[in-house]
Amino acid sequence: MFVAWSPKDDRIYFGAGVKTYRHLFSVPSQPVTSGDLVYGGFSFDREFRNVAFIRETGGEPPEVYVAAGLDFDKARKLTDINPQLKGISLGRQEVVRWKNTVGQEIEGVLVKPVDIRKESGIGCC
Repeated sequence: MFVAWSPKDDRIYFGAGVKTYRHLFSVPSQPVTSGDLVYGGFSFDREFRNVAFIRETGGEPPEVYVAAGLDFDKARKLTDINPQLKGISLGRQEVVRWKNTVGQEIEGVLVKPVDIRKESGIGCC
């Protein structure tokens, strides 16, 4: 199945069969999740009443969650993959942006050392 997103018109294009033929379809693209979170691995039940997914943040490793409907704010955490990380300080993460050689904006994540200080001379804090 062909799937592509067009930033020009913010639509998702996909190929699908209609009876004995195949056609190109499009739907408007709109975000369903939000916040400074990373989501993936979505899996819906047959009735689309519940969705299981993986969610992580800069301070939390990936965990499996389930949400009723699309209420991601009330999702229930199902796993505790890395319990050994409780109480361990992780480096603070910051989204940084820059332009590449052809002028496109690139986005990345800068992970700062846990014990970094302003006087370190790194100039990032």
